[in-house]
Order: sequence, then C-alpha cells, then structure tokens
Amino acid sequence: MEERKREKQQYPIDERCRDCSLFQVVEEMKKEIAELKEKVSSLEKELEQYRKPPKDSSNSSIPPSNNKWEKKYPFKEKTNRKTGGQIGHKGTNKAYIENPDEIVNLDNGICPYCGGVHFIENEKKIKRKQIIDIKIAPYTKEYVQHHLICKKCKRKVPNIPFEQVGNIEYGNLIQALSVYLNVQGNMSYERIRKFFKEVCKIDISEGSIDNILNSIAEKHEINAEKILSELKKSDVIGSDETSIRINKENKYLWVLQNEQYSYFSNGNRSFEKLNDIIGEEFNGVWVSDRYNAQLKLNCSHQLCLSHIIRECRYLIESEKSKFAKRLKELLKFSIKLKNKYGCDFEPFRADIFRKVQVLKKELINVFKIRPKKEEKDSLKLWKSLIPRVNQLLLFLEYKNVPPTNNASERGLRNAVTKRKVSGGHRSKNGADRFCIISSVIETAKKQSVDILQAILGNFSFA
Repeated sequence: MEERKREKQQYPIDERCRDCSLFQVVEEMKKEIAELKEKVSSLEKELEQYRKPPKDSSNSSIPPSNNKWEKKYPFKEKTNRKTGGQIGHKGTNKAYIENPDEIVNLDNGICPYCGGVHFIENEKKIKRKQIIDIKIAPYTKEYVQHHLICKKCKRKVPNIPFEQVGNIEYGNLIQALSVYLNVQGNMSYERIRKFFKEVCKIDISEGSIDNILNSIAEKHEINAEKILSELKKSDVIGSDETSIRINKENKYLWVLQNEQYSYFSNGNRSFEKLNDIIGEEFNGVWVSDRYNAQLKLNCSHQLCLSHIIRECRYLIESEKSKFAKRLKELLKFSIKLKNKYGCDFEPFRADIFRKVQVLKKELINVFKIRPKKEEKDSLKLWKSLIPRVNQLLLFLEYKNVPPTNNASERGLRNAVTKRKVSGGHRSKNGADRFCIISSVIETAKKQSVDILQAILGNFSFA
C-alpha cells in the first residue's frame, strides 16, 4: 500500500488524461459495479422471504382455502399416542326413538318346530331395529266461507274472518323451509323454486320466496334486538369479522356471540361501528384476536391463543425462536389445564389456583428474555404482546371464558360459504335481512330450539 502511494506521488495523474477514453471507461465501469451491487443487495432481501417456510393455515391466520401448497391432511403435531380409538374413549351409537310413529311386529305366529300358537314372551331377548325416513308430499288445507242467512230473523250470518292476502297462500312449513334453504343452505331463489317443484311437487315463484324472507325478517327484528340486549348483560362476548359484498361494495360482517346467543351486523370494520353495536353497557370479558378495533373497547380482554400459537409455530420454523417455543408450550399447557377440568373448573379452588399462579409466573419469565435483533418477526411479536401480557391467561380467572376465538370464527363459516357461492348481497336490505335471520337461527341452535319453529317465531329464548 505504501509503495502505491509513493508511485502516485511520483507519477501524479495529469488532469489532461482525465478526458482520455480509457479513463472514461473506468469511471463507467465503477458506476455499473455500484448499480449491480445495489441490485444484488435488493435481490438478496427479496430472497430472504423465500428462504423462510411458507405461511399457511397451520402456522398463521391464513384460511385453509388460501393454502398455496395444500396438504393432504391438516397439520397435526406428532404425539406418542397410537392411531385409532384411545383407551378410555367411550363409543357412541344413535339412540333409539322412544315413540316411533309405527311399530311392525316381526314375531312368528306359529312355532316352526311343533306348530304351537301360544308363546311365553322373554323380555330380556327383545331385538329392535328402527328405520328413519321422511314423507314429502304437498298438504293443502282449504278454508271456505258460505253465504248463510238465518231462517229465524232473515239476516246474513257473519262468517269467521280470515286474513285475505290472496287466493292461495303458503303454509308455515313452506315459509320456514324457504328461509332455511336460503340463509343456512345458501341456495338461490331459483334453486329453492326447483327444489319445491321437482321434489315437493309445489310450484312457487321467486317473488313469493322473496316476500316470505322479507316478512320473516320483519317479524324477527325485535328478537334480534333482544338477543343483542342479552349479550350486553352477559359475562363474556366473543367477536370476529369477515368481508362481504353489498351492492357491489366491500363491507364487513360482524358476529358477537357466547354460549347462548349469536348476533350479526354488517357495515364497516371500524371501532366506531363496533362501539355503536355494543355501546358502553358491556362490562364483561371480550374474547377476540388482536385487531385494534376490538381491543379499543372499554372492558377486559382475552386474546385468542390459537392465533398466537400459530404465529409461534411459524417463528419456530423460520427463526428457530426460543421465545416462540417457550410461549407456545406455555399457552398450550394452559389450555389443556382448563380442558382437563371441563365443567368442574373453578378458578378459586385451592389446587387450581396454585397451578394458575405458577403459570402466570412462568409467563412473566418467558417475556423477560428479549429475542435477538436477528429474529425480527419474534421481536415484533414480543413487542406487541408485552403491553398485553395480562390478557393472555385471563381465561384461567373465569369459569366460562374460553381461551380462543374459535367459536366466533365458526359462527362466520356460513356467511363465508354464502359469499363464495353467491358473491354477496345485491342490496343493503338483503344483507340486513340475512343478519337478522342468522341471529335467530344461530341462537336457536345454541339453545336447542327447533330451527323451523324458531324461524316461524314459535319459541322463547332463555
């Protein structure tokens, strides 16, 4: 290096040589090398995302339908258990119907050995078999009013009045079935019309189906408001949202639910929309993912542990993160602890309380170790959860608070299927109608109320 410096001092570059062609070529090459270095560095950054394992439904919040490399079977962690039924698992069979509509006696009236006709019944050796089927046939009931005149006073006798809407109306079962097939079966008006015509031998127009849906939804507006008011009084609410199309515009469908009630509403995804629905009346625990609009609500929060566990699984695969591994194991163990006791889980029972306190201390220890700078995604998760550590194991302090938001996601499955089948709703009225009827049907399912009777309004929710 020193010799080169001496040479430069002894033989300095003449300013006139800078204009020569060779010097220009060297300068151009230097510029080109600098540009190529920038391109290489940018390409290396792009390649980093491909070096990491791909995100799918097993290690992120991506739905299974969007998996780029669909697996034959869903992801399941390996255990030491053998395949098949586990020891202690109770098998179940379909129970007999206690009051069958028809009983067919298959006893032989004559003894094949001696020809006798008198028998002694052995009740211990009765064999039963039931065949369950349905009868599909139109049933028409006609109401008739005659012109009657009293013989005594010669006056016209008034008939028993009935509501005259048209010459022919459709009965309760047809109305309830039409609503169910559209809202829960995701069938179009045309397919419902074909079903009634080809299977039930009943000719019904698409306009009649639309009128039925409108009348049922109008009848249940009060019930939907009652469901919402009951949710506001409850101790726990889970929420989630999904995108829908209304009149060719992108909107969102919200579900608020717990073990007894489900309520649906459509609109935007903002905190203001959610706050308009729930107001300031709710003082329980809100179970949700980490979407900010939900976390702004002024109440206690339980974060969905399923989402966090999936994120940890991805960080373990991509960054070999020790923080993510410890956090995932602790969260999974806490869920198992509550599932182990089931309905007998009492947070203030001495043995359970001690275990919960140990888990909380361990959780604090997990967050004491900060991920390395190289573990960018792990550090990002750590920073986002640090202010909300108390919201990870809050479900262990309550008997009826779940650790995950899975019930809310299941509540939206039918709406997602409808969006994929039909593409969305043509009008705001159709979307509102769907929300009202879905609220009633999903609540009826949770309270073991007959769905068709619930659609007709012949019910009383607990």
